[in-house]
Amino acid sequence: MNQRWSRRTLIALILIFTLGVLPGASIVTRALQSGELFSPASGHAQIIAQGISSVPDEAAWHVVFHSINPGASVELQTQGAGFILVDTGGVLVDERERSALLAPAEAFFHTVPAMRLIPVGDRPAGVFMLDLVPLDTANDAGGGLPVFASDPFEAPGGIRDIDLARDLLAPEESTTIIANEAPVLVLVTLGAVRAESTDGTEASLRVGEAATFVGDIVLTAKGQAPASVVAAIIGREAPVSGSATPGATPAPASVGFVRATVYACPPLVNPAQASSGSCLRDPEAVALELSASDGDALRDVGPATERQGLLTWAGLASGEYVLRASGVKDGFDRFFVPGLEGIDGGGSEGYRTDDASGYLIPISADNADYELEVFAFLEGAAGSPTPEPTEPEPSESASSSVILIETPIPGQEP
Repeated sequence: MNQRWSRRTLIALILIFTLGVLPGASIVTRALQSGELFSPASGHAQIIAQGISSVPDEAAWHVVFHSINPGASVELQTQGAGFILVDTGGVLVDERERSALLAPAEAFFHTVPAMRLIPVGDRPAGVFMLDLVPLDTANDAGGGLPVFASDPFEAPGGIRDIDLARDLLAPEESTTIIANEAPVLVLVTLGAVRAESTDGTEASLRVGEAATFVGDIVLTAKGQAPASVVAAIIGREAPVSGSATPGATPAPASVGFVRATVYACPPLVNPAQASSGSCLRDPEAVALELSASDGDALRDVGPATERQGLLTWAGLASGEYVLRASGVKDGFDRFFVPGLEGIDGGGSEGYRTDDASGYLIPISADNADYELEVFAFLEGAAGSPTPEPTEPEPSESASSSVILIETPIPGQEP
């Protein structure tokens, strides 16, 4: 009992020292006293994502981990406001109205019930979802790996500021998270930490573990290695008018991708007959380039990522794009994409690489993702119908080789 009381006293003294004695920290104290805005992160901790949203009357903190293979995309369902935190790889987040391209240790605040995640690069993307959810969905992992679900708590009313703070701590280094009236979620993403809050709660957390704490929290890296930790905080009420939409941006933007599978077609196959059944997959049959249309000019969007023969351009903002061929394999001279209109209104017979023409790809909120089949044709094959089989006509040599045998008529000399 005496030992526990001494630890509580030590934590309180550390917080008093941090908030009132250190140079610069007294600014936080004055902010608390005057009602001015202040950051819940102290020292070299930083807020890496932030937004405003309402919170369910009875809520729980929920953490789920998702692993997404490169070349794929997933539609994630969320039950409340929260954060997407990238652990490994890179990922493009598309909320239809908002989007973000995230690297490891970067985060995105979300409020909509569904979003698309597209990995960027050649390695799997690992992401944590840290959400404020209603009680009836607190144990729903949504196809991911469940990490943590907190006990339910009564959330503060109104539209609230919600922050995600992150810090990288050297061994035995500490940082302080300044809480509000709701529980704070702490997740360790590297190493191990010791967490001690002003209500006397203590816990040791290792990488991939999470917990909630009430009150201000002192986090200390334990062991011989650095530790990385994030903390999600429900902050003060935001002065938002009733007409405002929390979490929305004034300029919505859609983001899509173009993925192409290339096929090489044999002789006598024309564009009208091209299909994945009549042609063979060959990523080297045609070299493709994608350009964004800026008025009368075209701007190359850069090379596609290739995996297992699939070419993918990801993170494409809304607008009009042109798919062209910069080269073809020896013996081929034309490419064709079914379902798209050509830049000159044609394209039904395909385009040569020296035509400087291509196919239009309009990306918008209604049609953002394109899965295309691209067919390459041998020289002279495209545009030429397959000849109909005909009966061979007998040649002179064939007729001259025929021997006629006459049958004598009775009464006549042969």
